[in-house]
Amino acid sequence: MQGRLRRMWAPAACAAAAAVTLAGCASSGGGKGTIKGASDGGATSASPSAGPSAAAIKLPSDFTIDFAGWTRTGNGPKDAVLADAQNFIRSVRAAEAYHDRNGPFRKYSDGAAATRVSQDIASMSSYKGGVTITGTDRYSQNKVEVTGTRAAVTYCDNQSGTYSKVMRTGAVLRTSASPKDYLRYANTLQKDADGVWKTMTIQVTEDASCRS
Repeated sequence: MQGRLRRMWAPAACAAAAAVTLAGCASSGGGKGTIKGASDGGATSASPSAGPSAAAIKLPSDFTIDFAGWTRTGNGPKDAVLADAQNFIRSVRAAEAYHDRNGPFRKYSDGAAATRVSQDIASMSSYKGGVTITGTDRYSQNKVEVTGTRAAVTYCDNQSGTYSKVMRTGAVLRTSASPKDYLRYANTLQKDADGVWKTMTIQVTEDASCRS
């Protein structure tokens, strides 16, 4: 981590990992209607994912998830996938912030993705006696494809304003900006019996085009 919370997980080569595939890792805005993110007592909300499930995911008051660069497609099934993709992001950040191994991320992930979240929580719990997150995490350039009960989502994560904070002292661990702050995610999702789109796998690459 080296001070700044650089990423949720280490980058890996971009590749298709499910029956539903995306055209490489190219940048795409995808549709019209920019969705503004908002912070309310530590919770974040942004259409199309605003709702009881999103509101129930609480984040620290000094940490904000900004979905201002996230766009909806206008297609109901696709926007349902994107809603749960956003909830997955929120739930992971909440789990990191509070070291909660049984938090809402269990609702929005399974398989390899859930395992990696648990590993990330363990890392944050042990680093410098325990660190949480502070600052602003910005997401943009989302794209989604859906085939039946499977989906693939890509998006950018700009972590240049996101930092680790030592829980015991409150010290913010700031470091200089780095190319590692700008990441592109390529995730696969599966719809469960309750209609929730669970993130199953995550692949991450450094991508300078995610700087915006």
